[in-house]
Amino acid sequence: MHEPVYTLWKQAPFLRIIIPLMTGIICADYFPLNIIIDSITSLCIFSIFILLFILTINIKSISITGKATVLYLFLFLFGIFLTLYHDTKKRSNFAGRLLQDTSTIVLKLREPLTEKPASWKTVADIISIENDGQFYKANGKAILYFQKTDSIAPCHYGDVVLAKNILQIIRNSGNPGSFDYERYCHLQNIFYQGYIPQSSWHLLSVTQKRPLKSFFLSCRSWCLQTLALYIHDQRSLGLAQALLAGYRDNMDKDLVQAYANAGVVHIIAISGLHLGLIYLVLLFILKPFPDKGRWRWLKGIIIILSLWCFAMITGAAPSALRAAVMLSFIVIAKFFIERQTNIYNTLAASAFLLLCYDPYRLFNVGFQLSYLAVLGIVIFQKPVYALLISDNKIWNYIWKMMSVSIAAEITTFPLAIFYFHRFPAMFLAANLMVVPLATFILYGEIILLLLSFFKPLAIIAGLILSKSIAFMNSIIEWLNGISLSGLSGIFYTSLETILLYALVASGALWLLQKKKFAFLTVLLFFLLFSISRMFYAIHASQQKKMIVYNIPRYHALDFVEGRSVKFTGDSAVLLNKVLTQNTLNPSRDFLHTVLRDSLNHFMKNNHLVQFFNSSMMIIDSKITEEFVHPFPVDYVLISHNPNPDFQNIQIIFSPKLLIFDASNSLWKTKQWKTVCDSLNLRYFSVQEEGAWVADVE
Repeated sequence: MHEPVYTLWKQAPFLRIIIPLMTGIICADYFPLNIIIDSITSLCIFSIFILLFILTINIKSISITGKATVLYLFLFLFGIFLTLYHDTKKRSNFAGRLLQDTSTIVLKLREPLTEKPASWKTVADIISIENDGQFYKANGKAILYFQKTDSIAPCHYGDVVLAKNILQIIRNSGNPGSFDYERYCHLQNIFYQGYIPQSSWHLLSVTQKRPLKSFFLSCRSWCLQTLALYIHDQRSLGLAQALLAGYRDNMDKDLVQAYANAGVVHIIAISGLHLGLIYLVLLFILKPFPDKGRWRWLKGIIIILSLWCFAMITGAAPSALRAAVMLSFIVIAKFFIERQTNIYNTLAASAFLLLCYDPYRLFNVGFQLSYLAVLGIVIFQKPVYALLISDNKIWNYIWKMMSVSIAAEITTFPLAIFYFHRFPAMFLAANLMVVPLATFILYGEIILLLLSFFKPLAIIAGLILSKSIAFMNSIIEWLNGISLSGLSGIFYTSLETILLYALVASGALWLLQKKKFAFLTVLLFFLLFSISRMFYAIHASQQKKMIVYNIPRYHALDFVEGRSVKFTGDSAVLLNKVLTQNTLNPSRDFLHTVLRDSLNHFMKNNHLVQFFNSSMMIIDSKITEEFVHPFPVDYVLISHNPNPDFQNIQIIFSPKLLIFDASNSLWKTKQWKTVCDSLNLRYFSVQEEGAWVADVE
């Protein structure tokens, strides 16, 4: 904020070139075209612009603006190409084009198996598919759940297995306000999932492992096993493994949520904090060595290799890769080029390289928040720190830590609210107390690994770590228990999130550079944001909806009248904390509603529901009424695996639509659909199509 925009633009070339690249990636993702036409057309245009660029850079009569325009167009098309090439679904040998019900699949496990209560989970590459005795080369990834028969994993990373086609397309639940799991998997090129019974697969003799990846996985496994050997408390162990190795499968889910609510989830996700601490340790260890000539180069090489080894061992999380790339640039500038780097250019360069490797990282939440946090610290930390600086060194140290947290929060809170629908009011106190503890624990874990060859000392180190982690967990849970620890249930649209960022940017410009016009833009963006909020508030007060939730094995409906909602269905849903938190609460927050015991226009008489002008008959395994005379209704809901007579339903109820909810068995639903097709009855399968949501009059 202190340097003029023009100067910054001139000193950070990667900042200039990453914008058209990102624009191309976004266009390719949100405006998909036919892959064949798009590829051929783009290839021709791509080649032409490469030729133009090569020609124009040597022609002096072409202005700088003209050359820059050609370069930006080249990068824009390059972004489109990267995205198209990376998306396996657009390839001719995509598994989805070959899979049949009778197919046999050859899969290669790309990750070690993770133990679940009733299965072993992993991700696999689909190598080939057999149809009618002929094998075809295929492309794609799938999440697999192997049947669990004992505590020993049935296969390992790199193994190749042959299995019957048990794959199902990954679909969202369709519940309002729910997490977009389908999109999350798509960004990783995962489109299928399946449960594999023990009798449906066998291990092939061929094992294909990448030596380097196998080495890092072995290192990670050793780290996890060593921590488990000396840290016996399971909650402490789970956090220790997450903090050092990025392994979160053993973490207590309630504890993860507590860290997220407190605004310090970055502590348990490998990030720039962890890489920065490792970098400081390496600088300290290598300090005694000469800082000239070949020694300087050797120190730089050791630091870069160590940072990347740590990033790989921790699972190559986006935040870890970003930090590794950025620190590598800093190390190269310091130890090889011996000059100061522009932090904005370094950030943009690291992002550019990561996006060239995987363009879908642009849509990764961790990637976005990681860069925004660093950007916030770079822009706002010094101005915020200058506000309350004093002559007291202790206060200055504390305030410096707080200013870092505030600066990062300024640039991340709009996006964090957009994704997680919560603002952690206690983030400042949490970071102030937890970051020093996390630093001590991380260094302590490294010492524990070094002491693991001296068992008596390792036992003492493990005990100290266990107590320290338990203490840190207790702080987080205490903060999380405070009634005003955070605001939850906040749903902002994409437009409102953009307006919030515009408000933050104009506010910063006004406060830090005293620009008068910026104050007017603050008022403008605040007015636009308020109008948007008012519009959605009015819309919420007028809404009338019926919702049949997609909750496997359960019958659950919400009837929405304005800002009030009435639930009907299985009482077990309300008693299940996980279902309530993950399904009902997000839906009601998304629709801005509050649960009520009754609604003005809702009436339920046994299995008949009347809501405004819409009627619904619920037919389940408990229904005893026998209907003889015609009784037309708008909807018939089939629940809990009854034995319905669809011909009789058609004659008696004449429904506009039959709804099969998620409490029914899928095989029964498929049978019912066949019968309905023969009777020309319209139907909706919640299990297969997602939650049923209807506006009523």
